[in-house]
Amino acid sequence: MTFIFNYLRLGEKLMKAILFDLDDTLYPEITFVKSGFKAVAAYLCQHCQHLDCNEQYLFDKLLLYLQSYGRGKTFDYLLRDLDLSIDHYIPLLIYIYRTHVPEIKLYPNVVSILQNLKHKGFSIGIITDGMASVQRRKIEALKLEKLLDVVICTDEIGRHYWKPSPIPYKIALDYLNIKPVEAVYVGNDITKDFAGANAINMHTIQVKHADIMVQEGEKINEAFKAKHVIHELQEIFEILDRLHLDKQN
Repeated sequence: MTFIFNYLRLGEKLMKAILFDLDDTLYPEITFVKSGFKAVAAYLCQHCQHLDCNEQYLFDKLLLYLQSYGRGKTFDYLLRDLDLSIDHYIPLLIYIYRTHVPEIKLYPNVVSILQNLKHKGFSIGIITDGMASVQRRKIEALKLEKLLDVVICTDEIGRHYWKPSPIPYKIALDYLNIKPVEAVYVGNDITKDFAGANAINMHTIQVKHADIMVQEGEKINEAFKAKHVIHELQEIFEILDRLHLDKQN
């Protein structure tokens, strides 16, 4: 894979850090959901032997409920279907889902992209919402730790500092000793990923993966929009090149 690095050859490297969202930016989040559903289905079949079903049946049911009703009540519908106590099993199934070892993979070329950025001297980090223990388990499963200089799980700061708060971005940059204008945030969710980064004058890039349906209303506040939009993660190199040339001019 060949990338253009004019911004490195023309003199001082103006961008010093590239920070990323995690879910649906570096890997498809639906794969984590499916992995959790498999863990739940396996548990029920192993510990509720009176059930007249198998793991695949339960997994398919969970996917059907997810597609039909969205996230939040999937386990409730399954337990009602199986005539199992919701009060008894819901906390257990949530625990299994959140603590299972996920079977997930990065989008293609993510490792080579991060390695290229590291090789060129960029600091690399992740800023991610969600339960911190779950997000760190994902990062471990994706084998990203050695490529990262900072990981900010906003849940570890406090729920009121989840995106779109600018605080997680400030913390990451203070930790790296890098100015906001020297950093880029790459995410996918226009409802929360970019407002905080924009507010402190970071550069922002929205990646629209082909497999992710992005719900964007017609009246999205400009403050929530990314300054650049790409469809493949490797296009960030073109944006970095452009940012440098704009600064030079």
